Amino acid sequence: MDSLLWAEAIPEDAKEAPQGLKPEEEIARFTVDEHLNEVERCNLFLTGGHAVQQRRAIESLPQLLKAKGRAAWEAVQANLLLSLQKLDLDAQGQVNEPVASRVSCCRLLGAMAPHLAPADVSAKFAPQLLAACQDTDYQVRIAAAQQLPALARVLGAAAAVSQVLPELKELLEDDEVQVRVAGLSGLLALCQLLPGDAQVAHMLPLVRNDLEPSDAGLLYGCFRHLAARADVELRRLCASRLPALMASPLPGSSASYLHDTWTDLALDHDMQVRVAIASQLHLVAATVAPAEASRLLLRPLVALLRDGCPAVRQALLPGLGQTLQVLSGADVMHKDAVASDVHQALVALAGSIASNWRCQQHLAAAIPALPGLLGQDVLCEHWAPYSFDLLLTGAACVKPAAASSLAHLLHSCRRERPRTELYCRIIRELAWGRSCWARLAYTQLVVAALPLFSCRWVKEHLLEGVLGLLGDGVPNVRLAALGLLPALKQTIRLPEDVERLEHLNSAMSNLMTDNDRDVSHAARTVHDTFKRTALRVTGGAGLLEINGSSSGAADFEAADHAKEEAEEDLALSQEEMEK
Repeated sequence: MDSLLWAEAIPEDAKEAPQGLKPEEEIARFTVDEHLNEVERCNLFLTGGHAVQQRRAIESLPQLLKAKGRAAWEAVQANLLLSLQKLDLDAQGQVNEPVASRVSCCRLLGAMAPHLAPADVSAKFAPQLLAACQDTDYQVRIAAAQQLPALARVLGAAAAVSQVLPELKELLEDDEVQVRVAGLSGLLALCQLLPGDAQVAHMLPLVRNDLEPSDAGLLYGCFRHLAARADVELRRLCASRLPALMASPLPGSSASYLHDTWTDLALDHDMQVRVAIASQLHLVAATVAPAEASRLLLRPLVALLRDGCPAVRQALLPGLGQTLQVLSGADVMHKDAVASDVHQALVALAGSIASNWRCQQHLAAAIPALPGLLGQDVLCEHWAPYSFDLLLTGAACVKPAAASSLAHLLHSCRRERPRTELYCRIIRELAWGRSCWARLAYTQLVVAALPLFSCRWVKEHLLEGVLGLLGDGVPNVRLAALGLLPALKQTIRLPEDVERLEHLNSAMSNLMTDNDRDVSHAARTVHDTFKRTALRVTGGAGLLEINGSSSGAADFEAADHAKEEAEEDLALSQEEMEK
């Protein structure tokens, strides 16, 4: 094709070679030293060659500049401009010029643009190249489309979106298949030049709108093929992009189409591939339909939980709670088998992170999601003791998460005997514990329990333990218990809780005059909050009012009433408590 186009641009007087031998001086004139490099040969043709040689040098200039870069441009720039003027070409690309000249003009504009000032490109060359996208000949439109990324690179992101992208949109709708292919290639190249927000705002809708359902399946198939290649760098790239692709399925398809690829990458032998999948598992879980949660998440989750690589575990654990929460609410046909697999994998994980407090913190934070997935026996026999041990012996930063997990397990336990046994252990080993660390752990448990339990349950089962710690012999324990007073006051409802309120007021007064300077100072600070904390008072009409005002009282009481109803089966066995 190039040779045919080239013949169109050859002058009529040069298409046929003259008959007979040429004079020696003419032969010498067109003889080129074979030791010249490409740049020197181009300059030679531009300055002293025949018109055909000059045109050929100009047309080969894009390849030369691409190969040699700015050094080549600086060497030929002056001679090029002179040759363009002499040949009356001047890179105009007018429609009355031959097709080959217009094609050459597009290619030359794209090659020259990176070496010129952006202002000059915008004022002189961009309009010509953009106009060539509307040329009547498809070959010119192809050449123009191929040069648009180079133009966009010089103009910048804003101009690329406002000037180049509209032309690419039209090229994607061209009647000629080759033009559409060139436009799509230009669109992909332009996508790499734009920042992420511009890609989402301008490029993604364009690609989505242009896809047919069959195209989506083809693209997914291509992605699956790439993700299965032996090239480890390619698999790493696919792993980093796969969760986003599954979260935003293309038209006519769904995330389940990539389930096999998702699972294969979670089991990949390369550590970085597995890390990429593990770090984004919770993001995929958030977009999975309940009916597909078990099928899409279970096998990758179990495999990653059992992974022996510390980096994979560290990538998986921060989002583990969200992933387990999705599985807990999933429509699972064989829930017992699923629960068994997850439990065994979590047990293996817990054993492998015994010396890693960061991982323990993340695992403890994920335990509140287990009651919806695992059975009561497993929770009471394994995960409640595990949380208890973390609360007692774990690192300082692990204890708040462990306290929260223990509070959730106590709240979710629906069997009276194990619930009572767990509560009694909490009081015996924490609230009345011999170690000050155990008593401090009780205050952390109460902090975690306050949002979960009703005011009645807190008053009846947790308040007494806190009141005892307010007079503890260790100042740090008194400090920790002191911080609970405003929240505990809000559980009081008059007139039935007058005695409890007197205990709280008396404890606050005693702490303000505490012998320890830190405790007394903190008590005076907390006292201001304590005084402003609303008191619930039963009104004459049966409505609860807060300090004479009903603002917010109805919502608070409705939420508390709902908790009380949910706790109807949370009674404690008096027989077990007496033991």
